[in-house]
Amino acid sequence: MQRVFEVSKENKNKVENILKKDDLVSRQSITMRIFDDNAYFLIEGEEEAIKRAEELLKDLAKIAKNEQEIIKKIKEEEEQALVGFGSILG
Repeated sequence: MQRVFEVSKENKNKVENILKKDDLVSRQSITMRIFDDNAYFLIEGEEEAIKRAEELLKDLAKIAKNEQEIIKKIKEEEEQALVGFGSILG
C-alpha cells in the first residue's frame, strides 16, 4: 500500500521525527521530497502502518490530493538518479 502525505515545510521536521519514532511506521519505506513549497512523504508498506501514520499525522499533514502525480514524480526522480549513478560507475 502507498500513501502520500502533504505537509508545510515548517512542519517537515516534526513529521519526520514522528514517523521515525513510531516502531511500526519507521519500518516502512519512507521517501520525502519537496515540491512547490510543500514537503511530501511517500510511505510504502503494510496497510496497518499506513493507517497508523494517518492517525499520527492527522494534526500536521493531510493526504495529498494529487497522490498519484506525486508518486510518479518521486519514482521518476529515483530512476533518473539510478541512471546517473550507473553512468558514474560505467
